[in-house]
Amino acid sequence: QPYLTRIMGENWWLVPCGITAILTLGLFKFVSYVVRLKDEELSRSIKHYRDQLRAYTEQLARSETTRELVSYTVRHISTLAHLDLVAIALRREEEVTEDEIAKKRRLYIVEGVADRTGRHLSTLKGERIEEDSNLITYLKTNRGSIERGYLRHLLAQSPSSPQKDLLHKIIQKMEEWSMELVFPAFSSDELVGLLFLGRKIDGSIYSKEDLELFSLLADQLAKPISEVIQREESVKIILAVAHSYLHTLEEKDYYTRSHTGRVRDYCLKIASDEIMKMQLKRIPDGVWGLEMAAELHDLGKVGIPDNILNKPARLTTEEFDLVKEHPRKALHMIGELSAWLKEDIILGILEHQERYDGTGYPKGLRSDNIHLYARIIHIADAYDAMTSERPYRKAFSSEAAIEEIKKCSGAQFDPLISGIFIKLYQEGKI
Repeated sequence: QPYLTRIMGENWWLVPCGITAILTLGLFKFVSYVVRLKDEELSRSIKHYRDQLRAYTEQLARSETTRELVSYTVRHISTLAHLDLVAIALRREEEVTEDEIAKKRRLYIVEGVADRTGRHLSTLKGERIEEDSNLITYLKTNRGSIERGYLRHLLAQSPSSPQKDLLHKIIQKMEEWSMELVFPAFSSDELVGLLFLGRKIDGSIYSKEDLELFSLLADQLAKPISEVIQREESVKIILAVAHSYLHTLEEKDYYTRSHTGRVRDYCLKIASDEIMKMQLKRIPDGVWGLEMAAELHDLGKVGIPDNILNKPARLTTEEFDLVKEHPRKALHMIGELSAWLKEDIILGILEHQERYDGTGYPKGLRSDNIHLYARIIHIADAYDAMTSERPYRKAFSSEAAIEEIKKCSGAQFDPLISGIFIKLYQEGKI
């Protein structure tokens, strides 16, 4: 101060004030710069989230089974948002009998879990939530997300709230399942699914932006869930109709009784081979699609006259030409509902009488141009036909049928699948 007084006189105080002003301005600019960087980082993060979300919803729109949709969703949300636990529950209907009257009851079943908690919470898969449960009631009433921390805050603020018991039970369920958030997925005012989120792996809390994005994601999830559930319900109708037709076929054709079930079982045994598992994984519907195609492969025979199906002699050329139409007739019988079946299943039905050397029907396809489902069904179908008694011949022994498969491997049958089938027989699995 003395030094400044000698130089500045009574205005000496202007110097420290000026220095302070300069420092304050510099600090303000620095803080503004840091805040701007943070805002830019947040904007980039939000943009990244939104870009990922857009790609995610595009993939969801291509999902055609709940298994595919749920698996993709829990895996990608867990990875994208770095969460220790993600689960999805879907609305289902089950038949119950009350007073000897069959009724349908709605409930929600956990169908997918991505667990990185280390506490083996994948066992949550299969858990059931009744439609009249506290959780569902709260979601339908409030039509918004549930945050466990916020519910605790509500209870602390209003311990005598009329909703005290309801909130306490919801918190208890979320703690039991290690869930921090629940987002509802509404489609046309119907609650079709629930998205459960655990903690962030880095221990940070959910931001406002996180909540908005996950709410948007749940909204985007609703439509694909609704469409996929509708598709699967239609597939159930297809199977019910098909089983009715097949039952009619088996009633009028004694020799094919239980044939469809045996062919399906042989196909599933072939599918259990490790090599075949790898090949089937490349097909979206995998083993399930193979099972569907095997169930429906002979549906077209319903339209073939009884006198041809049960003819005690070999068929004429004209009669055999009629029989050869049964793969196409199967698709015709399914009709418009075939739109709900994937192309792989359709090809499995249509091509199951094609031969590896190209001499089969209806298209004369050869080798790998024949769909994998069809190649598997073909050998299962042939083995069951050979080992079943027919009007025009006695049944082959299992040993004779296997010898025939060996002889026709590479001609009638896919050599890889023939080898797998023969190995399964030698191991006593067929």
